[in-house]
Amino acid sequence: TLQVLPEDLQQNAMRVISDFVKPGGILLVLTRGRAPTEPVGKMPWPLTRDRVDGFKRCGLTESLFEDYMDDERPPVRRFRVSYINQRGKE
Repeated sequence: TLQVLPEDLQQNAMRVISDFVKPGGILLVLTRGRAPTEPVGKMPWPLTRDRVDGFKRCGLTESLFEDYMDDERPPVRRFRVSYINQRGKE
């Protein structure tokens, strides 16, 4: 899970994860979310939209992005993001 990795390791982990997605394959990312202006908080550290966009910088194409509050007590902000690997797809 990316949320337990220090920020300096997250982008490399995203590259490795992206490489596991076969051409035409889908990656589903579920994570706690936060705005860039919000505090990082405690582990698992919520990710910003820009941080999650690291998968796009790895060559995946975003097909869905949802920003929502879950049903936990208290509610937790989450991102649900779907990416498609269109690299090498014929």
